[in-house]
Amino acid sequence: MARKYSTKRGTIIWPLSMFFTLIDKAPINDYCLYMMNDPNWEKTRTNRHRMYLQELGLKLIQRKVQDWAKNVSGLKTNVVIAMENILSIKINPILLKELQVSLVKRDATSAHK
Repeated sequence: MARKYSTKRGTIIWPLSMFFTLIDKAPINDYCLYMMNDPNWEKTRTNRHRMYLQELGLKLIQRKVQDWAKNVSGLKTNVVIAMENILSIKINPILLKELQVSLVKRDATSAHK
């Protein structure tokens, strides 16, 4: 399982290699503990491990994305849309509209150069 979803990168720095190994093993250990506590979770699904990793990843990034959503100026529209999908909320449409207008203006000025 750890090889399929690995974060490991080629490095000669042994502490970094050990860190990547720990990052690979922690979600597997967490999944095993979770399954021991709730063995009936999504029992009919064949891809429970992948679903668990997706949920874990979303929960780990959710707070940071909420912080980013407070100020979307300078972000591309597709990034803001992805943030909306992660948070399941609509980000301030006034800021989003201003962002789209500024991007169009920027693209227009860069096309004339």
